[in-house]
Amino acid sequence: MIAVTGTQSASADSVGDAAALDVTIQQLKQEALEIGTGTQRAEDTLKYPVATRLTIDLSVVQPQLLIQAITVTIDNLPPVHREYSQSTARVLTKSGLDRLLRTNVAPGQHRLHAEFTAANTTGGKTDAQPLTGSLDQAFSKDNHPVVLELALGKGATATPALSLHSWSVQP
Repeated sequence: MIAVTGTQSASADSVGDAAALDVTIQQLKQEALEIGTGTQRAEDTLKYPVATRLTIDLSVVQPQLLIQAITVTIDNLPPVHREYSQSTARVLTKSGLDRLLRTNVAPGQHRLHAEFTAANTTGGKTDAQPLTGSLDQAFSKDNHPVVLELALGKGATATPALSLHSWSVQP
């Protein structure tokens, strides 16, 4: 009987040790994530200083439009081209933003040019004929980070169109 009690006690100690070890591992994982996040923020601050940081995101605000490709050019910088799988395009119609670009530009006036290809879906079927459009628009950059959102939706004539929304982020 005493031997059994000792075994139960040793077993209980093992379970307690395993639980304590699990808690320690979870704490270490959390600390590693926090260090990684801090490191990423520091790297972003060095790579993209506040006064020159420009971020461009894409959103799809019309659920029946599936983005297939987009090309974005800022001033004379090299164009950024992105192609989307049908599954990724469907996710963008439900929520979220896709970061197209993060770069540095000097404060002042700039020009954005974007071209897209999309498909129309109705009743779960995707039209074979791709829809295309473009946007050519000036924007202003001040001494704060600027986030531009290219939103794909329906324009005034019910055809797909891009609109530009700009936010100046106060650090």
